[in-house]
Amino acid sequence: MLSDMSTIATDSEAGSGGLEELRAARQAVGISQERLARRVDCSLSTIRLVENGWRPSPAMAERIREALAVAQSEKDAVRAQENS
Repeated sequence: MLSDMSTIATDSEAGSGGLEELRAARQAVGISQERLARRVDCSLSTIRLVENGWRPSPAMAERIREALAVAQSEKDAVRAQENS
């Protein structure tokens, strides 16, 4: 999962790789656009823009990656607890 999140492209990166993967990564960890926006400390419209092709700044892309990584860790912890 982390490899998917690391491909979120920024406005300084060439090519289109990663933008379409934000939605898939967010859905894979099971959080809504609203919750991701709160975790990243940005507006819901910003998350929607990024998911629809707008390239975030490098700082915003990193905040999104970190928020998704934390969400994945939380999901993994819940799964581990359920299996123990």
